Amino acid sequence: MTNQVPYPRPVGSRKDYGHDKSRAIRPYAALPADGRPILVYIGDGVSDVSAARETDLLFAKRGKDLVTYCLQQNVPFYPFDVCFPPFRTELQTFEEISPVIADLESGKKTIAEVVEEGRLLAQKGN
Repeated sequence: MTNQVPYPRPVGSRKDYGHDKSRAIRPYAALPADGRPILVYIGDGVSDVSAARETDLLFAKRGKDLVTYCLQQNVPFYPFDVCFPPFRTELQTFEEISPVIADLESGKKTIAEVVEEGRLLAQKGN
């Protein structure tokens, strides 16, 4: 990935949900459309809820609280596996997500197409 949003440590955190991650994303979301990067977020739980609606493409771990929230609130997401095979590493998780992001960066797929794929995957079993 070429662009990353810095993740500041919990200064001004919300006690009940931890760091409000949407605060780190909003300045990028406010950029003019022609100069703004595609905003991708990867999450799994309650602390990611605030960021879920701020991105262009949300990856949410299957079987976790963020998927439940997205389904209840009709927030589009692309599901990915939590621990298959057993003892999956973070690097393996990014190996699963990277081809999807590469398709976006190359123009092979649009955000709408990826979101639709995610919806179909979620229907098969979130």
